[in-house]
Amino acid sequence: SSSSSSSSSSSTTMTTWDQAVEVVKDAPWTSFAKSKAVWAMIIAHAANNWGLYNMLSWTPTFYAEQYGLNVKESAFLSVFPSIAGAICGLSAGFLADKIITSYQQSEGNGNGNDNGEGGGNEIGIRTNVRKGFQGLALLGPAACLIALSSNIPEDPLTAQALLMGTVGLQAFNAAGYGSPPQKKG
Repeated sequence: SSSSSSSSSSSTTMTTWDQAVEVVKDAPWTSFAKSKAVWAMIIAHAANNWGLYNMLSWTPTFYAEQYGLNVKESAFLSVFPSIAGAICGLSAGFLADKIITSYQQSEGNGNGNDNGEGGGNEIGIRTNVRKGFQGLALLGPAACLIALSSNIPEDPLTAQALLMGTVGLQAFNAAGYGSPPQKKG
């Protein structure tokens, strides 16, 4: 009985693997490579992650060197920007949905069918909301880091607020470039 369930599981896994291979083989790779939208998402993703991971890896060193904090204190303060990012990322998605829904209801079209490809005034609401949130996700952190670097505060909590603003605003990409790839048919 054990060997029959093992071979059944193996053939199911193989079938799933074969299906995955077929999906990859059948993907329109040339169209992806030529798509401006795909390249925009790739560039936004790369810029976003480069800045985020450099900032997160640099934060403990910043606290230690700038404020003389020990490793435990630096690590403790370094957690809060990530918490701000989680809260803001979830809030951004909720807020973007509210804006889109509000627009659709004000236009008398609550069907949620705006894919940016149809006609009428609704054509770009999702696109414009995404662009707005992505702009905030890229420019907001830049403003916070410029403020921090141009006049490093005496108080580590002020620096903490700017670093939390950096990661929190960066997380607004969840409603920017982060949402189109997640959209389902």
